[in-house]
Amino acid sequence: MSDLSQFGGGIEQSETGTEEGDSSDSRYKYKAGRCRGITNDGDRCRASASEGDLCYNHDLDDHCVTIDSDAITLIEWTSRTKFENLEDLDVDEDLIREAVHNVVGLRGRPLPVYEEGIWLPQRFCEADQLIVRTPAKTTDSRRTGDEPQRRISSLATADDWDPDYLVGEGRTAEIRNEECLPGEDGVPKIGLKIAGEEQRWFPVEIEGGELP
Repeated sequence: MSDLSQFGGGIEQSETGTEEGDSSDSRYKYKAGRCRGITNDGDRCRASASEGDLCYNHDLDDHCVTIDSDAITLIEWTSRTKFENLEDLDVDEDLIREAVHNVVGLRGRPLPVYEEGIWLPQRFCEADQLIVRTPAKTTDSRRTGDEPQRRISSLATADDWDPDYLVGEGRTAEIRNEECLPGEDGVPKIGLKIAGEEQRWFPVEIEGGELP
């Protein structure tokens, strides 16, 4: 169960007003409450909203994250900024990052790829529909039954980034997703998209060989 205390406990904290001499009459609660949306900075929105619903801007957002969202969504949304600077805290920063990456996948943190497949964060394993983009292919995978994808998924393998296959005079692949090719930084990438959510891009580490 997620701890939503930093977002107001998940319960609308309505301001109340009373007439002089009557401190208990609930008829004088204000109709305007605080927006339940989470901002891009990972904090609860401070805008007012009718009866504690969403403010105008968050109401227009089809993929708005709110204090009532599931724990995994809240971890992912808030960790984008909350885990960028932990130097002042007496914690094992890398251990925290690794734990969050294991569950939802942190931007900029690589996913290892082996000959058998790519290691996926848990959230992508549990997706009902996962779209995977590698340099030469786009795969639409739909889960059947209740079982999640394997953590090492064959939806992408080390061969998908084989230089002999992708570049040079002997290239045989038709490039479909140029975003996945190594850029100026020399880092190859993979695209992961859960149906109905935003496209995510992760660097990959080509491990090759057998699984550890």
